[in-house]
Amino acid sequence: MWMTGDRMMENVVRNLLTKKEHTMPLQIEYGLDNLCLLRISGVLKQSEFAASKKDLAQKIDTGSKPRVLAIVEGFEGWETRRGLERS
Repeated sequence: MWMTGDRMMENVVRNLLTKKEHTMPLQIEYGLDNLCLLRISGVLKQSEFAASKKDLAQKIDTGSKPRVLAIVEGFEGWETRRGLERS
């Protein structure tokens, strides 16, 4: 969904105030004026993060200069792999 930066900020504030639940650990939304909203929560998998980075990198490669707003709420860290512990 494309929206102006001000409109996106209004939605962010509204969602934070209503404690809207997010089902995915990483969500990315793009708005007008090169605004990119990242919502991060729960346990994040490296593969999820890599996919989002790739998408954003493609936009940068085409000339976009995104402004990134990250909302990190309830972040529990990165997924663990065998033999590695969360720090």
